[in-house]
Amino acid sequence: TNEELGATTAAAEQRGEWPTHRPHLPRPPEMAAPSSGSACADGDIGCAITEFALSAVNNAAELAQKVAVGVIHALIVLIVGYIVIKIVLWLLRRALRRRKMDEALVGYINSLASVVLKVVLFIAVVDALEVELISLSAVLGALSLSIGLAVGGMFGNFVGGFVLLINKPIVVGDWIEAQGHSGAVKQIDVFHTVLLTGDNKTITVPNGPLSTGSIVNYSRKPQRRIDMVVGVAYDADLTQTKAILTKVCQQNDKVLDEPALNVQVHELGDSSVNFVVRPWVNTADYWSTYWELHTSIKYALDAANIGIPFPQRDIHLDGDGLVHVMRKYAAEAQARDAPPPATTTTTTTTT
Repeated sequence: TNEELGATTAAAEQRGEWPTHRPHLPRPPEMAAPSSGSACADGDIGCAITEFALSAVNNAAELAQKVAVGVIHALIVLIVGYIVIKIVLWLLRRALRRRKMDEALVGYINSLASVVLKVVLFIAVVDALEVELISLSAVLGALSLSIGLAVGGMFGNFVGGFVLLINKPIVVGDWIEAQGHSGAVKQIDVFHTVLLTGDNKTITVPNGPLSTGSIVNYSRKPQRRIDMVVGVAYDADLTQTKAILTKVCQQNDKVLDEPALNVQVHELGDSSVNFVVRPWVNTADYWSTYWELHTSIKYALDAANIGIPFPQRDIHLDGDGLVHVMRKYAAEAQARDAPPPATTTTTTTTT
């Protein structure tokens, strides 16, 4: 009824709505339908395309501006964070050294702090780039298998480094042989140990295999024994030779009195009588004494006319055997030097 329509219209006007049962009537200005935001008339396709293109350009410009600002922020965070990490690590290393900690432990703690701080810096850079965590999680999820394998190996190396620091089979400065390499321990980091060879090459060995494998430490003990083998001729006086070898070692200032020097006939070799010469020296003097003793022993044996033979073999032939061998070699030589047989050509002439 008209009364019901009037009541419905009045109620809609009070709520700020235009009644749906009267769409043909003009709306008041204050109750106008919301505009779509387009200035194009209905059916104007060219205008719509132009408007869409302008909107896309504006959106791209806004996105580029946002990305540029994010990259600039990330670069600032990266540079400042890197400088801060360097300062923090320097202060940490200085503080640990003031406490007179072991150098290997200082390097390990400093390396561990470096890893932690760099992870924090990475998170800060990602946050400055305003990368959505959902997208980042999706990428990490896709790479979860490879990341898991890599992290597993890194964790084993991390534990290996911790075991090396606790058990201390090696310390910085030790000369070791392990994993097929030899060199001086330069640094023990979180995941690997750095060796420096005698010819100044750097070798990086993972801590995991290093902690579970065999290690030969040449620097662990303060004293080492030099093992030398000296061969002399069979006609040499053994007592005189032993006295000369003993005197040469005793005259060297680096040879220790205790443990005592040991010089003995060790072996009757194919071409020589072999003596073992085993003096003890301080570990730091090992190689210099090793070279000095070899030089001094050679001079002393030469001065006493005691020969140092080289490998040789004596061959004995009876008379008939010697004649047979000589005839055989003469026949072979004659066959090699003989000229090739001449070729004869016969020409027949028919009249």
